[in-house]
Amino acid sequence: MAFAAGVLYLSGQALAATEEDRRGCASEHNADIRIGACTRVIEDKTTAPAVRTMAFRDRGVAYANKGLQELAIADFDEALKADAKDPAALSGRGKAYQARGQYDRAIADFSALVRLLPGSERAHNDRGLAYLHKGELGPALADFERAIAINTTYVGARNNRAVVLARQGKPDLAIAGAVSVYVLLGKGDGTFTAANGSPLHLPSPPYDDFPSPITGVRIWSSFMP
Repeated sequence: MAFAAGVLYLSGQALAATEEDRRGCASEHNADIRIGACTRVIEDKTTAPAVRTMAFRDRGVAYANKGLQELAIADFDEALKADAKDPAALSGRGKAYQARGQYDRAIADFSALVRLLPGSERAHNDRGLAYLHKGELGPALADFERAIAINTTYVGARNNRAVVLARQGKPDLAIAGAVSVYVLLGKGDGTFTAANGSPLHLPSPPYDDFPSPITGVRIWSSFMP
C-alpha cells in the first residue's frame, strides 16, 4: 500500500469511489472536500462515463469557487467534450473566462447558452455582464432588456441595466431602474420623494415609466448575477 499524489493506491490502482464521494461531488458546499470527492469519482475506472462527465463539471464549479479559474476551465472542457450542449458546463466555463478577463470567450459560451436556452433570463443576464465588462454597452443593454422581458422581477438584470444607462449618460432612466430594484428587494414601499419634495408613488411593475429625477435613491455599485 502506498501514497501517490495524495491518493491512496492498492496494487497500483486507485481505490474505488464510494457513494459518499458521489454525493459529496454533487452537493458538498466545502470546495476542498468537493474537489477531493470529485477527483476520486473521476479517477475510479469503474465510474460510468456520464457520471464522470458530471464529476468534471462539479469539480470545475468547486475550482471556480476557490478562484482557480484555469483548473475550472480545464474541467469544464472535459465535461463539454462529452456533451457540447451541457448548459451548466457552458455557464461555468463562461463565468470562469469572464473572471480571467477573457470576455470574448465568455461571450461565446454565453451565446451558445442563449441558443440552447433562449427563454433563460439568467443566460441573457450573464452574457450582458460579459459585454458590460468588455465595455460594449449596446449589446449589454439589449441582453439585460431581454432578461427583464422574460422575467420582469429579475432584480439582477434591472440593476445591471441601470448601470448601463448611467454609463450611457441617461441618469433619469438609470435612477428609475434603481428605484425598481429597491422596491423589488423590499427596501422601499413604492413611495419616494421627488426633487420638489412632494411624494412620488410608483406604479405597478415593471416601474419603467414615471417622473424623475428622484432623490434618495442610488444605483447599486456592483453588478448582480
